[in-house]
Amino acid sequence: MDVLHTAGDQWVASTSIGSGASDDAITGTLGSTRLQNTTGALSKYIGAAYLSTLFDSWTTVNSNKNTAFSIIHSAIWKVVQNENVGSGTLQGWRDTLLSTHSSAVASFNAEGWYVLSPIAPADGQEFLIRTNVVPEPSTYLLLATGLLFLVAFGRKRFSVRGGGDLA
Repeated sequence: MDVLHTAGDQWVASTSIGSGASDDAITGTLGSTRLQNTTGALSKYIGAAYLSTLFDSWTTVNSNKNTAFSIIHSAIWKVVQNENVGSGTLQGWRDTLLSTHSSAVASFNAEGWYVLSPIAPADGQEFLIRTNVVPEPSTYLLLATGLLFLVAFGRKRFSVRGGGDLA
């Protein structure tokens, strides 16, 4: 769950934390993640996903982007691993962030969020990623242009062959 590192070319398991995901011991879908046997694992991953969205909006704290990112990272570590990372002012900001986090997680839509886990959990880092669940407007424009081309080309071809009279 680190924006400064990459997954590399190790084999990974992809686990959705969106609708249908469960951390129930019997029917759970988190079997390939590090927190698979942890009570409330799904809530922890959803909380981390919510906090990860703050990377887009929290640009600075005291005029420093790195400080903002450190606070968010610290909050994610606290939610997922229950570890205190950072000290002093960072922990104060982190705790303030976590106090608003609890209420936001209840209404957070985790659709499109996935946990990428190494096949052998001890061999690498776990990543939380977000995919686009709605196509970009440019995708619709490209599709519409292609369909118009096919219609125009088909009509021209149909009229050249004299296909106007089907009887």
